[in-house]
Amino acid sequence: KGLAVALKGMYDYEAAYPADDGCPDVWVTLLRGIGMMGRINMSQRKGSASPAVPTPGAQCLGTQVMEWSYIPYKADPADKVPYLGEADRFLYPPVVHAVRGTHEGNETLRPAPFVLTGGRVRFSAFKRCLEGEDFVLRLFESQGRETDEEILLDRRFESAWLADMDEQPVRQLELKDHRLKLTFTPYKAITVLLKEADEKRL
Repeated sequence: KGLAVALKGMYDYEAAYPADDGCPDVWVTLLRGIGMMGRINMSQRKGSASPAVPTPGAQCLGTQVMEWSYIPYKADPADKVPYLGEADRFLYPPVVHAVRGTHEGNETLRPAPFVLTGGRVRFSAFKRCLEGEDFVLRLFESQGRETDEEILLDRRFESAWLADMDEQPVRQLELKDHRLKLTFTPYKAITVLLKEADEKRL
């Protein structure tokens, strides 16, 4: 008796419990076009917060296409978001592309930089560090319960460091057989810096 709505590229929504039937209503903004930036005398405030500037290019004129999917699911006390796998398949379909490289004259494909094995932790980001040559892997717990996650890393990474949200290293993490074990407290986000061996840097 659950229903999830997965929306592509639409993140502005509101949920409320009206007084008439006690069931939640959900509003989603499909399109937002404005004629002027900096309105005055709004219900939230009096006067202006900035100069009023016309924005004729923000009218979103023309044909617009919106995509979303309704995902019915069975409620499970042990899993608050059992629909995530189905939603991910809709929102982030696999994209195949060639990675060109040379190894003794042959083109090679590089394996995935990491694999999550537990299934309870959500992926947030994998990117270059803002400062330096390290890679940043950021994950978070989405179920509201403590959980352990084991991450299988590509062999080109020689060490892993726990970092803060500013991507500054805090302490080195134990890495055995290219496997990294992390413990997540409820809704905790963890940032890991992955360092490549010098001879394998891109």
